[in-house]
Amino acid sequence: MFLARRCVCSGTFSKFRLTDNLVRCLENVGITKPTEIQEKSIPLILDRKHTVINAETGSGKTLCYLLPFVEHLRNQTLHPYRSLVLVPNQELAHQVVSVFDSLSDSHDYKACAVSGSNSLTLHSNVAAIVSTPASLANYSWPVILKHVRYTVLDEADLLLSGSAQKLTWKILDYLTRNDPKQFVFCGATLPAKGKMATQSLIERWLKRNNLLDNSSFVASRGAHRLVRGLDVEFVPVSSTESKFENLLAFIREERSKIIVFTNTVATCIDLYSMLVDRLTQRKLGRLDKTVSSEMRSKTLREFARGKLDVLVCTDLASRGFDIPNVETVIQYDFPENSTAFLHRAGRTARAERKGKVISFVLSNETALADLVESACLNGNDASTFERIFSRKRALRKRLGVKQGAAK
Repeated sequence: MFLARRCVCSGTFSKFRLTDNLVRCLENVGITKPTEIQEKSIPLILDRKHTVINAETGSGKTLCYLLPFVEHLRNQTLHPYRSLVLVPNQELAHQVVSVFDSLSDSHDYKACAVSGSNSLTLHSNVAAIVSTPASLANYSWPVILKHVRYTVLDEADLLLSGSAQKLTWKILDYLTRNDPKQFVFCGATLPAKGKMATQSLIERWLKRNNLLDNSSFVASRGAHRLVRGLDVEFVPVSSTESKFENLLAFIREERSKIIVFTNTVATCIDLYSMLVDRLTQRKLGRLDKTVSSEMRSKTLREFARGKLDVLVCTDLASRGFDIPNVETVIQYDFPENSTAFLHRAGRTARAERKGKVISFVLSNETALADLVESACLNGNDASTFERIFSRKRALRKRLGVKQGAAK
């Protein structure tokens, strides 16, 4: 078992010379001291620098980019002055809108989450547009992006890889024609080593668009490490049946709020059904891409409010969601890469709280599990995690070579 420890920063938000009303809005929601990454990044963004932010989950990255924008908005003579926040899913979009609304002490400025339909109307008081790249593709960019001067990629590594990357780069390239302009990229896992690493891609894009000289890259000490205040346990299991029985035992023993992660939608659906049959005293919810957007939002609200106490989900729920008081994360399926491990683990031990991560490990999963466990035991060292950062295909290839050599 490994226990990480949290580092607490001192100081207040007044040091950033934010308006009194904005500081008061933070105090109203119980936020009085900036985190390490907020202390490092907010002054840079207030100074209009293009900024890349790398910090652990639960460190307050949303405020890193929203606070400077709201401050700019209050002092802006250019109107309309809008921001675009790109996110990987609709649930995170609604969460960002909620945080923006908490920073507004009047109805002068609003944020809106863009859906997949073509029904969006941008009223003059809409200051922040929050969208997935796919949803934004349904609208006329000359209209919807005309007044965007401040662009954020939240979960940048996810947006700049896989199916979203081509459209995300296209949106960024389109926005370079707006002037003035400012870009912020943030994420908990932003690898820097290698030509195709996220930070390398961003740096090349900034350089290509003559933005690099006014850019800054900042990282917290907790970046590419497990979140602080976390107990991590690896549980070997001999079969799928044994794994399920172990899961039942853990859930019955734990009376706290629990998230259970699976690797596939099919496993998520089947596991949820089996748990509902066996755990009649617990209130369960399910979250995966086959669940409608409306039902996903309802499930997250009910889980956050304690109406549900066990959430069975895919990695759809591993990114960005700030669900309070999640004490235990159970990885029913061991993740297919170390990036997913860090993001899943980041759903607990948030905002100075403690948490627990239990990972079941089948015999064919021990290669990656050993690597991740060694990173935990090696002082939770960021460089160790960075060495095993890999997307699914490359990691399997590397592990296959190792396993083949061992036969």
